[in-house]
Amino acid sequence: MAGLPSEEEAIRTGGVAVLTPEAVIALQKTETGNETGARSQPDDGADAGSQEGQSSGAVAQTQDDPEEEEDADGDGLNEAEEKQVEKLAQRDREVRAHEQAHARVGGAYASAPSYTFQQGPDGKRYAIGGEVQIDTAKERTPEATVRKMQIVIRAATAPAEPSSQDLKVAQQARSQLSEAQAELRQQKAEELNGDEEGEAGAPGSGEAAEAGADQQSENPAGAPADEKADAGASETQRGKDAEKAAAAYQSALQRIDDAQSLFNTLVS
Repeated sequence: MAGLPSEEEAIRTGGVAVLTPEAVIALQKTETGNETGARSQPDDGADAGSQEGQSSGAVAQTQDDPEEEEDADGDGLNEAEEKQVEKLAQRDREVRAHEQAHARVGGAYASAPSYTFQQGPDGKRYAIGGEVQIDTAKERTPEATVRKMQIVIRAATAPAEPSSQDLKVAQQARSQLSEAQAELRQQKAEELNGDEEGEAGAPGSGEAAEAGADQQSENPAGAPADEKADAGASETQRGKDAEKAAAAYQSALQRIDDAQSLFNTLVS
C-alpha cells in the first residue's frame, strides 16, 4: 500500500500543495488589510469633495468682497448713491445763490427766500427749488415809482442765470417804469406852462389898471397936454413890460432845462 506523497513530491508532480496553518493565518491578514484600504478610498474622495466645497465657498466670498469695497469712505452709500448726493448738493448751492441774489438786491421790495427740499440717500435735505416775492406795485408819486422800478429790475435780473419768471417780473417793472416816466414828463410840462401863463398875464393887468387910472384923471380943460403925457408914459411902461416878459421867458426856458436835467438824472 502506497503512502501519501510528501510536500516536495506534490510540488514536483504538479499537485495542489497543502497549506500549513501559519500560511492560512497570513493570507487572512493580507485580505483584511486590502479591505481596509478599499474602504478608506471613499473617505479620501469625501475629503476631496469637502476641500472642493471649501474652495468654492472661498471663491464665492471673494466675489462678494468687491460690493463691500464700493463703500470706500465708510459712509454707508454705494457709488450710485454718492453721485446722487453730489448732484443734490450742487443743485442746493445753485438754488440758494439764485434766491439770495434776488433778496440782496431787492432790499425792502423783496421777501426772504423760501425753498423746496428733497431728502437725499444720506438722509440730508437739499434745496431743489425756491422763490423770492418782489413788489412791483406803483408808488404814490411818479418819482418814487421810477426809483422803485429801477431797483425791481435790478433785483429780478440779479442772478447769473435769470429764470423765465425772473424775466417776466423785470418786463413788468419796465412797463411800470415807462408809465411813471411819462407821468413825470407830463407833470413837468404842466408846471412849466402854468408858470409861463402867470408871468405873461401880469404885465397886461398892470396896463389895464394904469389905463383906468389915466381915464379917471382926465381933465377936459387940459386934455391935449394930458393926452401927450399919458401917451409917453404908456409907451415907456409897455417897453418895461416887454423887457419883463422877455426876462420871464428866459427864466422859463432855464427852468425847462433844469427840469429836463433832473428827469434825465432820475431815469439814469
